[in-house]
Amino acid sequence: MMLGALLTVLILAALAVLLAPLRRPLVTLPEDSAREALEEDYRASLGALRELDEACARGEVESAAAERERRRLSHRAARTLSALEQLPPAPLAPSCSPLGPALLVLLGVTVLLALGSFTFLPRWQLAGLAPNEAFALRSALRIPDLAREAQRTGKPAAYLAWGQAAFNAARYDEAAQAYAAVLRQNPRQAEALRRLGMLLVQGGDKVEEGVAFVNAGAALDPKNDEGQLFLGFVLSRLGQDEEALKALERYRSLNPQGRDADDLVAAIRARRGSGDEGEATYRQLGCASCHGAEGRGGVGPSLRNSQLDRETSAQVIRRGAASMPAYGEAKLSEAQLRTLLDLLSRWQAERLP
Repeated sequence: MMLGALLTVLILAALAVLLAPLRRPLVTLPEDSAREALEEDYRASLGALRELDEACARGEVESAAAERERRRLSHRAARTLSALEQLPPAPLAPSCSPLGPALLVLLGVTVLLALGSFTFLPRWQLAGLAPNEAFALRSALRIPDLAREAQRTGKPAAYLAWGQAAFNAARYDEAAQAYAAVLRQNPRQAEALRRLGMLLVQGGDKVEEGVAFVNAGAALDPKNDEGQLFLGFVLSRLGQDEEALKALERYRSLNPQGRDADDLVAAIRARRGSGDEGEATYRQLGCASCHGAEGRGGVGPSLRNSQLDRETSAQVIRRGAASMPAYGEAKLSEAQLRTLLDLLSRWQAERLP
């Protein structure tokens, strides 16, 4: 019944458009220019993401920098797609010589597009994206419906779903609004506490309140890797480097594949003067571009999980292997090689069981 009524409305609307005065001069509406600009920006974002993935596959981009750029481009694509969704439907261009068959074809296309907008077109728009970018875009597409549902029902679960989608799509103002609504009804909801707290800290105007929220969220759910990651960031910002490193190491133990803490850990250790000559040599040679800032792997394998002994590691460094270049004495002195091997040995000893 509802479907029939919807199709009837769509058909009547299409007929009204097609049979309107067809000799009216064409005009370019502001919405048309905005749509073209947004579509071009969306295609450019997808193209940049593909180029970034290709550059990463060739080892031309450091994994940490690539991940930051991938998140930036993903968020940009999500914002663009959201802006496109908010534009009014593009008007059909009138025909100068209306013929019966042409009208039927256009009418059929109109109905198919209307139905497709709820079925296959959103999935087609996600084609070619990496899983995390596709996840962010799907989240952005769900936000309007989730927001309406949360405001209609007022239930914490509905507000939590809205907050999750907005946070994943980098629409942080909406995420803060949704998570605040959750906490008004359940002040001990760990996800809402840590994420709203992180947003407050990053906003800069309610840092103390944000720190308290992040601490509370981590305490309520100590096994959550995101909670430990956020706690590490907050403690580092407060200058509590020792406690920050502990929280970030807990994050790594909870999420061994996670790379979000690598840059911060390296920065903290450098700030504390705990970096040694081996770490300096590692950075100087550009090893982090393949093996990660902390040797945990990236384009190349993890050095912390390496089974090579000291002598074999030295031979690999000197002679090269696979896509890894060779570092002769002209590039790497014996003293630097020893410090680098000491660093690798320490990392192997520190690896998780």
